[in-house]
Amino acid sequence: HWKKIKPGRVAGSLWEGLEAEKYGFMVDADEILREFEIKKKAGEDEKPKEHKKVKKRSTALSSQRKQNIGIVLNFLKLSADEMKQGLVEMDPGVIQPDHMESIIKILPDAEELKNINREKEDPEIVESWGPVERFVDEVGNGVPDLKKRMTSWVFMNEFETYVEEMMKEIKHLDGVVKAMLDPGNRLLEILKIFLVVGNALNAGTTYGNASGFTLEDLKTIASCKTADGSSTLLAYVIRKLIDEDRTELLSWWSDVEVITDVQIPTSGVSQGVIHLGQGLRSIKRTIEEKKRNSISRDDDLVDGMLDTLTRFAEEKYSVLAFLESRFTNLKEGMDNIAKLYGEDTGFDELAFFSTISTFWDSFNKAVEEELKAKKKRDLQKPEVVPPKSQQPPPSAPPSKVPVKVPVKIPVKCPTPKATLLD
Repeated sequence: HWKKIKPGRVAGSLWEGLEAEKYGFMVDADEILREFEIKKKAGEDEKPKEHKKVKKRSTALSSQRKQNIGIVLNFLKLSADEMKQGLVEMDPGVIQPDHMESIIKILPDAEELKNINREKEDPEIVESWGPVERFVDEVGNGVPDLKKRMTSWVFMNEFETYVEEMMKEIKHLDGVVKAMLDPGNRLLEILKIFLVVGNALNAGTTYGNASGFTLEDLKTIASCKTADGSSTLLAYVIRKLIDEDRTELLSWWSDVEVITDVQIPTSGVSQGVIHLGQGLRSIKRTIEEKKRNSISRDDDLVDGMLDTLTRFAEEKYSVLAFLESRFTNLKEGMDNIAKLYGEDTGFDELAFFSTISTFWDSFNKAVEEELKAKKKRDLQKPEVVPPKSQQPPPSAPPSKVPVKVPVKIPVKCPTPKATLLD
């Protein structure tokens, strides 16, 4: 078998003007049939085949969508009726929090529900339904406020975790505010020293007599070299601090080291607090709507949505109020940092803290190099001998201790007796 080309494509092709008679020697009809005709099997019925009636099948869902829903349902191991009951009653024992995101993805949309309801009018198609189509019917038609119900439920399950994350960030940023505003923060003294040195360096220029500088300029300060290129402004200031015995200022980083762990700026915390507020207000509106539009059910299920949302809102509004209060205090603290360090309100906090951190890296490296250079200079200094007038007098030889001679005590000897020889 082949695919015939369209007549319009013959012109200009090799087939145009073909003379079949020219190739007649190739065609022997009897021979061709004898060689290539498919023989019918013995006893094969010559009657035309009867076509069986094709059963109607559901087309409410695309094959890919049907497959995706089926995978989730197999994983959850819940029937359509169990799913409907769990959603209507908002029972966490049936609908587990960890499964909600997956369930939301398989909820029927308006078009799919419309298709299912159209097919319900044809019993033959309904007979062909499988678990997926029955799920769409039971849940889509049997659970009121389906999307709003699930969105609220997911928000409720995530609320505590979200609050904990926000409080963690607020506490850390509170520590940053405290450190940066502390009057004993040695970074403040370092910045003032560089301002004085910089004004002396820029005396007589348009850059001189500055009242202050932005911390972004610390990058320039760190890279400023001496005229001969042999040293840097950092090294000069550090050397002066060492010579003047102000070495306590060299470890200023320990006063502000808390800025290293800042991951989310105040604006990020603000977005989180706003998200929680919007979610709670949305739940409150849903509660009011449910109260106005209470619908009786035609089954034995009790809709738990109103009671569940009401209890949640009553418990969590005080939590939100506390969180908003903490955030307001944090925002005021960050505004005070901006004012103290000469930045604009709403400054880029991450860039600001990164600049300080980078400056410390350069500063600390210069400190290490300068301390090594000082140690080397001290070793190379000749020993200074003080003049004789300042030399201590020679020490006197140790005095001799008199040796005590033992005193001999005279012993009285007895007078010898006279002998016979006398």
